[in-house]
Amino acid sequence: MLLLVNFLLIFGALLLTACSEIGAAGSQTLPLTDAAITTTPARVAQVTPVATAEVTPDSPPHLRIWWPERLAPLDNLSANELLSAYIAAFQIDNRTVDVDFRFKTADDVGGILETLHTASAVAPGALPDLTLIRRADLLVAYEAGLIEPLETRALAAIFDDLPPTVAALGAVDDVLYGLPYTIDVLHMVYNADALTVDSWRFEDVLANAVPFAFPLGRPNNLSEVFLTQYRAALGTSGEIVIDADVLEALFSFYEQAIAAGSITTDVLEYTVAEAYRVPLASGALDAAAVTSTLYLELAAAGVDLAVAPLPTLNGDHATLVDGWLWVVTTPEAEQQALALGFLNWMLDIDRQGDYSAAIAMLPAQRTALRQWDDAEYAEFIEGLLARATLPLSEEDGVAAARVIQTALVGVLTGDLTAQEAAAMVVEQVA
Repeated sequence: MLLLVNFLLIFGALLLTACSEIGAAGSQTLPLTDAAITTTPARVAQVTPVATAEVTPDSPPHLRIWWPERLAPLDNLSANELLSAYIAAFQIDNRTVDVDFRFKTADDVGGILETLHTASAVAPGALPDLTLIRRADLLVAYEAGLIEPLETRALAAIFDDLPPTVAALGAVDDVLYGLPYTIDVLHMVYNADALTVDSWRFEDVLANAVPFAFPLGRPNNLSEVFLTQYRAALGTSGEIVIDADVLEALFSFYEQAIAAGSITTDVLEYTVAEAYRVPLASGALDAAAVTSTLYLELAAAGVDLAVAPLPTLNGDHATLVDGWLWVVTTPEAEQQALALGFLNWMLDIDRQGDYSAAIAMLPAQRTALRQWDDAEYAEFIEGLLARATLPLSEEDGVAAARVIQTALVGVLTGDLTAQEAAAMVVEQVA
């Protein structure tokens, strides 16, 4: 207990100093050996550098973990304290294992996926045993041979607690390569004081002139909101199937919505829902499609918003789910066993529930979600997950998606009617 108290006290004292020290470097590191537990955490290792010992045949077991900085934002003190406590506790429980824990950027130059590519060719010994990546990066890493399949029997308790679509996030050709940790779910939020909305069926949204925003500025791919609506109308979940009648019905909704002023061409400027965080928080925007993470962050900041499913053609509930996935990069059986042992420890229901709440993300496991304080929101999310689909992949028809996106933009700018837009898609894709 004294070790852990000292660890957290030192963490708090050094956090402000660390802010000025952390620059553009891709990672900071701290090998959490017994002697290192009471030193600075990985984030502040540049203040008091700790050399990583060379691993030799006589060295104790060594587990290297890369942690995305997005899952431990520097300004989130409670999350950083909790993560530091977890890593220290794991090390105390596993004193024969040296844990090398590093923070890494996710997307920037020197980020996780790029470093996996580079190091696998020139310095495979520098690769982690475990890291976290998004679904899109998992597919790239799989194609490049950078990650290993996971032994589901060793993770049975966790895997059996995942909703089917969440479990599918980590699968490639029905083989598990990523273990979902936190998830993002797409849904609507609205100001209940300004709007009374009983139904989010297209017809009712238009009849009630419900104003809303969604991210449409994705020139190289289809809007995730439109993708979800299209899949819901077709009753499909994967590959894009071209149906002229359904496309025209969806395009017609947006044609009418922009004519009525419910949607403005501002949506063409939004590449992500984060782009309209401020107007949502201030009340300047009454309704919008958001990720669950954005909603939870706004709720934590005291912004009172009601939640609802996305508008759909027939009022069917539908969503798209993405998330952060644990992946194993080491092909060595002993290292894989260490990695799986850490995953079983780290994904303890209470740990996952507490940490996901601290970073405003949803836990992947059903039981952890059901233990959340906001039981009503957890129930809403669980209902959406039963009707969720995955982000679009190359195999699902990205080329067709780009054509549909171009047609949708044409409808919103007034360059195409709904009928013309549907005909254009059929002509170019069929």
